[in-house]
Amino acid sequence: MKTLSHTTFLGGFTALLVLAWGANLRYGAGLPAGDTLWVIRAETLNLSGLLAVGLMSLIMVLATRPAWLEKPLGGMDRIYRTHKWAGILAGIAVLVHWAADEAGGPIRNLIGRSGKVAREHGPELYESLHHLGKDVGEWALYPLLGLILLTLLRWFPFKPWRLLHRAMPALYLMGAFHGLLLAPLAWWQQPLGWLMALLIAAGSWGAVLSLLGRIGRHRQYRGEILQVEEPAPGLTTLTCRLESRWPGHRAGQFVFLTLHAREGSHPFTIASAPGKTARSPSPSRPWGTTPATWPPGSGPARPCAWRAPTAASISREKSPRCGLPAASGSPPSWPGSKPWARLPTPR
Repeated sequence: MKTLSHTTFLGGFTALLVLAWGANLRYGAGLPAGDTLWVIRAETLNLSGLLAVGLMSLIMVLATRPAWLEKPLGGMDRIYRTHKWAGILAGIAVLVHWAADEAGGPIRNLIGRSGKVAREHGPELYESLHHLGKDVGEWALYPLLGLILLTLLRWFPFKPWRLLHRAMPALYLMGAFHGLLLAPLAWWQQPLGWLMALLIAAGSWGAVLSLLGRIGRHRQYRGEILQVEEPAPGLTTLTCRLESRWPGHRAGQFVFLTLHAREGSHPFTIASAPGKTARSPSPSRPWGTTPATWPPGSGPARPCAWRAPTAASISREKSPRCGLPAASGSPPSWPGSKPWARLPTPR
């Protein structure tokens, strides 16, 4: 099966949203009544809001590591790349949405309010929540843009970024609430509104899974770290014995290894042949910190738990991919610590 690049995938997804918006104008509600500048502002708000909600929903779905996207995109590493660029595009859409909203003042000063597009009014409950939805969107705007900016700054330390990134699902839910209440009412009776509702439902599902820490919970395996080696400067190899129900692996796959719950999971390449013992080499220099101090040697087996994510798609790759990010932070002190590791379920 031919894989799609993240550019092609995101371009097609964005084009679908734009075409849906255009079809709604052509065959659905049509352009609203009003002066040209006010109409342009209103439709810019609608389109940028649709793109922002759609792309953020895609981000939340990709964060669940969906197995069904592994083949089309060519691996979980490429899903992560798509996740990153979807975030950048969402940030651009949010900026355009904000700019269109702020353009109301200059347009009013230029041509007055007489030709402004009238806002649709709905049931009493809708009206009571409308202003709340607008405020919630504004509350989420600046933290969301700040997180996207920090993601683009490579020098920003990984540990604080990881903690801040945990707020993204909550910010998404705030943005989705904003979109539900401020999208044109006529949309919800048309295919465009149904598409938007489907995207919000999928994104909310991913956001709730993330907030509850449920991503990958159903693929967990326990094992022991038997040995820590440093075969070359800047390279650390862990030898791990896995529990009997481990379904196996192939050399070249990567695993999500968590040495400490507070550190989170990071990718390690599996260097061993299939079996119940896995050898995982990774550069020892962590993200955004000083090089980790790894205690080499064999010694007694160290208990650990292997928590497999939902389909780490590198498991579908025939050869290892280079350039994966290094593990972050120092592993816990031995003995007495209980490190964690995450491994994919090969298929």
